[in-house]
Amino acid sequence: IFTSDHEWAAAVCEAIIAKSPGIAWSCTNGIRADSADPELFALMRRAGCFRVYLGLESGSEEVLRAFGKGGRATLDSAELAVRKARAAGLEPNAFFLVGLTGDTSQTMQSTIDLARRLELDTMKCGICVPFPGTQMFNTLQRGGHIKTLDWDAYTVYNDADAIFDHPTLEWPTIIRYFRRFYRQAYFGNPRYLWRRLRYALRAREVTWNLWYAMRFLFMLVAGRGHSTDTPYAHRD
Repeated sequence: IFTSDHEWAAAVCEAIIAKSPGIAWSCTNGIRADSADPELFALMRRAGCFRVYLGLESGSEEVLRAFGKGGRATLDSAELAVRKARAAGLEPNAFFLVGLTGDTSQTMQSTIDLARRLELDTMKCGICVPFPGTQMFNTLQRGGHIKTLDWDAYTVYNDADAIFDHPTLEWPTIIRYFRRFYRQAYFGNPRYLWRRLRYALRAREVTWNLWYAMRFLFMLVAGRGHSTDTPYAHRD
């Protein structure tokens, strides 16, 4: 949410520049795509920011509206935010989700297609977890789909199917598209792999990137891949 209040975010960046601490920082927890601003991005870069994660979530306009993103977060704003970040010298990264309210096999494939299409440096996909207090949680609870009120279970490292039943999708379908995301958007995406290689060479992180890639590849080949494999969940 760093860029939600542009005036405040700009003031923080100006203070960092004035103090000249020489720190490198990033918006690791994600920012909304519709809050992307070229001037603010340029100021963030001057202040030492090198990376932004964009909460893009879905490749479907209908799904974005269904779980509360309204009409502001659109596919056009997602593509524009990635271009703005890259133009400012920031590394554009993105979060995606499957199993959202309104998701179908077709919309989850649209999410995969969007991830493949965007010029991202890294991307993460998670299985949606309805955090208490969100619109999604309230809707699921009213429909009798919430399985537990043990709040300790509501973490991004627990299995989502132990928390709730999706109202329209079977869990094997959601998990299948979660794994498909990494097969198609990562390993089946030559342009993305080339960007990762260039980044790894530039950052001198070839060994780490190879280890991470092999970990994901093993997960997919072994048939694993659940909400416990990726640290991301839905939050309004």
